[in-house]
Amino acid sequence: MKTGKELLILLEKQLLEDYNDGCPAEDALTKEWAEFPLCELSYGERDGCVNEASPVWKEDICLGIIEMLYSYYKVIKNQLEIDFDIFHIKSPEYIKLIVQPSYEDRSDIVLYLSEKQQIIFSYDIKAWNFYWENPAGLAQSLEEDYQLMTERLNKIFPKEEK
Repeated sequence: MKTGKELLILLEKQLLEDYNDGCPAEDALTKEWAEFPLCELSYGERDGCVNEASPVWKEDICLGIIEMLYSYYKVIKNQLEIDFDIFHIKSPEYIKLIVQPSYEDRSDIVLYLSEKQQIIFSYDIKAWNFYWENPAGLAQSLEEDYQLMTERLNKIFPKEEK
């Protein structure tokens, strides 16, 4: 099981790879927090739904919200698929991640199992409230969401099936 700090590093690596023109992921381990695209994604309050300096900024606000929320939950989704060996043991099962954005009200996030059609996680949040005061807060949030989804998957796939 991953810790919040480990998930934070995975998120940082993912963002570097996705938004820094192929910047090598290992650079994520050597940069300071403020240099990460993650900092612009989720650190500190912002004016509006998505920080204009963020790597996920889009002229279409809804696309920016999708990118912002998807980036966060994609890390957890990918780790759960590894932890539960979703592709090999439970093929053709996989975890679907859906983000329904709103710049006027709450955006919805749903993760569910494709074949079983069972919801693993459902959450809604106003995009302008999707930030943390510091990296430790973000790591804690990642860990809490990851643990919640792990518990739910443990109920769906009892240990003997893993």
